[in-house]
Amino acid sequence: MENFVNKVKLRIFRALVFAILSMGCSPTTTYDLVVTTTFLGDLSSQIAGNDLSVYTLMKPGVDPHLYRATAGDVDRLINARLILYNGLHLEAKLTEVLKKLGDKAFAVAQAIPRDRLVMLDEFGTADPHIWWDPQVWLFVAEAVYEKCASLLPPSQHSNLQERYHQVKQEILRAHQEALELFESLPPERRVLVSAHDAFQYFGRAYDFTLKSIQGISTITEANTRVIDELADWMVSHRVPTAFFESTISPRTIKALEEAIRNRGGEFTLGGELFSDSTGSEKGTETWRGSFLHNVHIIHQALLRGNNAR
Repeated sequence: MENFVNKVKLRIFRALVFAILSMGCSPTTTYDLVVTTTFLGDLSSQIAGNDLSVYTLMKPGVDPHLYRATAGDVDRLINARLILYNGLHLEAKLTEVLKKLGDKAFAVAQAIPRDRLVMLDEFGTADPHIWWDPQVWLFVAEAVYEKCASLLPPSQHSNLQERYHQVKQEILRAHQEALELFESLPPERRVLVSAHDAFQYFGRAYDFTLKSIQGISTITEANTRVIDELADWMVSHRVPTAFFESTISPRTIKALEEAIRNRGGEFTLGGELFSDSTGSEKGTETWRGSFLHNVHIIHQALLRGNNAR
């Protein structure tokens, strides 16, 4: 039965490809590099510079867990020289399309040593939100550099390498800024409550206790039982602060607030965090901008609050 289903999926994909190509022999623009997420788009564009053309499928504010390929996306993917995607099931709705594109589609998470991944269970399932630990993100930067180098003649590698080293230094400086800022945040206040479980890497890097309403993927729906249990925990541990996210409706955080107040507890909205996408406004449209935005929002909210484990 499984083989039959896979054959049907393959036929559907081939039919979609044929239909797209029948509309026109080539896309309006062919790109050297097509990437999926905004974080990968920023990283790839910085390293590639003007030597390679880069196209990012997802726009700021788009949830990669739920994103589906459009006909235009498939067109660009087919005609790209190289495709970079996050992997670890982040782009869940794109999985079948990416698998059919063969070796030119590369999951950057493959470049991360297994012991640096956050493992979720005994079956080897890993958290896909790899960009929130700068030291993990460095492995991705190296992989992007190597993949870009494979598309360019050796005569252009020196400029590429220079840009790569600049990106590395930028990532390390952002990490150092976060470390220094969180030194002023007592351990008992390092409690991060968010809309979905996107900050495991961040929590590990900066020693935070993490709680969330939804799981690793936003495909899973929040339910009343989870919200009630989290509200009980926050009230009993005197943790009043929670954060909403740019790619998720704030309704779950509002439901959490109502549940906490019904229990006689205090609630403070910590602010908006970027989780699965960069921001769209100037200063937040890059990995660095989104990362440092989160660092400062979390630090300010928890420093003035009275979170206690």
